Amino acid sequence: MSLRSIANVTARRGTPTSGGTVGPAAGATSLDGQAPATPRRHRPAWPEAWAGAAEPVGLHQALLVLDIETVPDEEKVPADWPSDRFPKAAWHKVIAVSFVEAAIARDAATGTEAYQIRSCRSGGEPGWDEERLLRAFWKFFAAGRYRVVTWNGRSFDLPTLLLRSLMHGIAVPSWYRRGTK
Repeated sequence: MSLRSIANVTARRGTPTSGGTVGPAAGATSLDGQAPATPRRHRPAWPEAWAGAAEPVGLHQALLVLDIETVPDEEKVPADWPSDRFPKAAWHKVIAVSFVEAAIARDAATGTEAYQIRSCRSGGEPGWDEERLLRAFWKFFAAGRYRVVTWNGRSFDLPTLLLRSLMHGIAVPSWYRRGTK
């Protein structure tokens, strides 16, 4: 999925179209402020055996476009670590988990998808510690079947979330049981 696909998702609740996909509601705008002519669609590489069949078990129900904010954890960064080098993922304290959640509407006849934004959130409240923030995020994540979209997520955001959760003794079976792709 490209960033262009995400940017062209309609920002308001859409209406079903004859093909079963979700079209833009009257007056809907995309995230870039422009009114889209039609929702942006992504054609997944589905096996031919799925054509016209019921939705396969295990497909993602929604997109989760994820970003985290961190600060170096002064207790973890070694005193002799060079100040000009970026600290390792485990040495970063998570201070915010932000995401956009979008429903996936599939057209079984064509194999295309349309995305409809459900929510835009930034987790946590003032005074929440890192452990509470991570527990709340993983509880939310476990409740859905998400296709995770990130910016630099495989090399920083997700390893940081997973390592810091491990450090707090937080189990994340929903991540590991569903696969990482």
